[in-house]
Amino acid sequence: MEDKLKYLISKALESGAASAGIISPGDIRFDKGFRLACEQNSCGQYGTNWMCPPAVGPLEDLIPRVKEYSKGVVFQTVYQLEDSFDFEGMMKAADVHRDVLNVFMIIYLNMMNTDRCFRSTRGHVKSVMNAPILRASRAVFRKRQLLP
Repeated sequence: MEDKLKYLISKALESGAASAGIISPGDIRFDKGFRLACEQNSCGQYGTNWMCPPAVGPLEDLIPRVKEYSKGVVFQTVYQLEDSFDFEGMMKAADVHRDVLNVFMIIYLNMMNTDRCFRSTRGHVKSVMNAPILRASRAVFRKRQLLP
């Protein structure tokens, strides 16, 4: 397990993450204010994927589920903005973060050898293995030697 986590960390860093590391879920501070930002759709992803509300369920149900795990991986992306009003820079930063997350997720799913559902759009569930964009991405990631 530790080797898989270290592999995920190395690939997150190679893909553009500024930092990454192993975390104990017991050390995670769950912030109701952060969840409120999700519910207000601050990032525009509310209700569009299985990793965000409402799909993950209420915070009170999520906390015990997270704490069932002994370890996890966290990564951070950093993007320089011109100023606090640099909306274009913020959107580019979101793209950079999303790119690292996509690499991370595809590598994780490949390591676990699973066909889990990944994204919900207009009420339809798309599987990672069946999503054309992600299939193409898998080929790109293999070419970049991010996947075995």
